[in-house]
Amino acid sequence: MQHLLSAGVSLARALTSVAEETPHPEFRALLKSLLRAVQSGAPLHEAMRAHQSSFPEMVLNLVQAGEATGALPATFAELRSFVEREIGRASRRESVETCVVVGSL
Repeated sequence: MQHLLSAGVSLARALTSVAEETPHPEFRALLKSLLRAVQSGAPLHEAMRAHQSSFPEMVLNLVQAGEATGALPATFAELRSFVEREIGRASRRESVETCVVVGSL
């Protein structure tokens, strides 16, 4: 999303593109639902709020702020960095836990 929006692609077209490219049916359905809401005139954060179980409150608030300030591409960039850092931390924790378990055998 970040790259598409930064390149000037409309939000609706970006959602369509990402939905068409994802191999995950549930994620595709979610994106299509967001797309329908956006095409109906809802801001993205409101469309996402309708799927609160899929988005943490922090993400909803950041997207709302990004929309309000015109910085949605930057918001997606920050969210991506945050998720990548969290995945890295989780991987490191799993590696440490695996080493502790293997070391105790």
